[in-house]
Amino acid sequence: MGIILATEKDVEWINNQYKLAGFVPSDLKNEIVVIVTYNGKKAGVGRLVQIDKDNLEMGGIYILPAYRGHKLAQKLVSFLVQQARKADAPNVYCIPFENLGNFYKKYGFKKVDLQEDEIHETIIAKYNWCLQEYDKNVLLFRL
Repeated sequence: MGIILATEKDVEWINNQYKLAGFVPSDLKNEIVVIVTYNGKKAGVGRLVQIDKDNLEMGGIYILPAYRGHKLAQKLVSFLVQQARKADAPNVYCIPFENLGNFYKKYGFKKVDLQEDEIHETIIAKYNWCLQEYDKNVLLFRL
């Protein structure tokens, strides 16, 4: 198992995976995209999107079906959480599918109160897009 930082040569592969998952494509412009490997092969992908100096979104976590069950998502999310903490942004959001809520809570994510918490408009727009786009319910979390 390993983690590699994505480069321009990886973008086509990354976006092919994101297309399979129904995720928004990556362009690496305002993102840190990482690939998790298993036995030397690309097995999954995830990213941190820089919205502004105070707001990041962790997302695009996708493990290829052939590599599920090897704890690759844990390695990927753990790495991205470390990167987010190094960035020192006060707000790190995540919009996981509802069935993955407990998984993300293990890394310190907590559910956002949509009525009480101040949330960046880009995150609200992405959350609403996810609610409309996916068949599964999504949650809005902050680290």
